[in-house]
Formats: sequence, C-alpha cells, structure tokens
Amino acid sequence: MGFTFRQGLSDYHFGRIGEEVTCKQHGASHTVRSFSSEGEAAAFLRSLLDDPGAASPLRRMALDLVPGLDPQRLTDQVVIRELGRLLVAGLIFVIECVLAQAPGVPQQVEAPPPPPKPKAPPPVTARHWIEFKVIEEKTRRPVPEVTLRLRLPGRGEESHTTGAKTLHISLASAGTADLLEMKHLDVWEVVETQSG
Repeated sequence: MGFTFRQGLSDYHFGRIGEEVTCKQHGASHTVRSFSSEGEAAAFLRSLLDDPGAASPLRRMALDLVPGLDPQRLTDQVVIRELGRLLVAGLIFVIECVLAQAPGVPQQVEAPPPPPKPKAPPPVTARHWIEFKVIEEKTRRPVPEVTLRLRLPGRGEESHTTGAKTLHISLASAGTADLLEMKHLDVWEVVETQSG
C-alpha cells in the first residue's frame, strides 16, 4: 500500500500506520512529518501534487483508504482534503528522507538572483523660462497691467499681463522670444528694452 517518490533531494515514503518502511539511501536523515492542522497538511500535499510522479500514487492511496470515493470525480482538492484528514488523524504517515551528498560530488547550491538593477533616474529636463519687468523710467517702479503680446519658442503667439512683480513664463524648450506689442491703459512711450 505504501509508496515512495523522489522530489528534489528528498525521498517521501507514504504508508499506513503499522507498515514498515525501508529506506535504501545510506547516510540520509529521516524525519517523520507531522501536521498540526488539516490546512498545514493540505499545503504540503498541494506542493506534492504538482509533481506527476506523486500525483498518481497519492490518488491511488486516497482511493484505497477512503471508502466511497468515485475515481471519475477524484479531483486534486478531494485528494488533498481526504489525505490531509488522514495525516492529521494519524492514520497514515509520511517520512521525509533527505538524501546525503555523495562523497566527492560538489554540492549544488542555487546561486542567488542578481540584485535588481537600480532604476535609472528620470531624465533631467532642462528648465527654460523668460521674465519681463516693465518699469517706469523716472521712479524705477514696476508698471502693472501692461499687456505683452509675445511669440514664444514652441508655443506661438500669446498675451501676458504684468503685475506688481516680475512676469515669469516657463518654457518647454529653449529659443528666442519675440516681443510683438506692449499695451497699457495709460498712454506712454517705450524708451528701451533690455535682456539679460
């Protein structure tokens, strides 16, 4: 009734309580697996059912030990539930036999995955801007409410109005801004323009 299958570096021996198991692996360590809950047993069995070498014997074991199971309706969930219940109840056992490394054979150690590459910082976007400050010649104070019609690089013609502070316009790209027209409610004369 019992059966053995290998998964990785371990042999798993399944059997009914009272059956004797002989392990043919010399120098292997043997552990009787115990489960404190059906959920713990189910998680263990679920990991084994992914192995085709274990799935068929586990199904046969469930059919042999649980009366009334229909082989046509025997799903993985039924096998896990029924065998998990039997493991927790102590009616069947599983012994894990961890195989000893043969002398002279280098132990295979799985290399850790390479560290993740650091994320590249976002590209630095150059900040471009232009500022205008209209000042009265005699007092050297800013003149508010001056409408400037401008041709801005990458944006075309736009109108902006000055306030009590410097007029700041952010630009997406570098280039030349053209001052097309200046208007104010009061009549006044443009003496000069400066850039810097």
